[in-house]
Amino acid sequence: ADFHPKILGMTGCPSQIKALTKKYKVFFSEPSAEDVRTGDYIVDHSIATFLFDPQGNFVEFWSSHHEPEAMCERLVAEMDSWNSRVKPFG
Repeated sequence: ADFHPKILGMTGCPSQIKALTKKYKVFFSEPSAEDVRTGDYIVDHSIATFLFDPQGNFVEFWSSHHEPEAMCERLVAEMDSWNSRVKPFG
């Protein structure tokens, strides 16, 4: 796989997917029936990474124009912030 197993992709039934694409202003195109039949198709889609907090709230959007180092810094800062608010067990 191209992604770490802990990275979650959004999916659902067609109406749910369409609602998500509208909400987050991303796109995808469906292959033609002929392409599906032959197994020779590509699903065109937006290339973006979205960061959500542990409660599922939107935090950040990154496109291919963002530098990986800046993305990593923001991710670590958000995780540190979330972890500082979580009370340890025991």
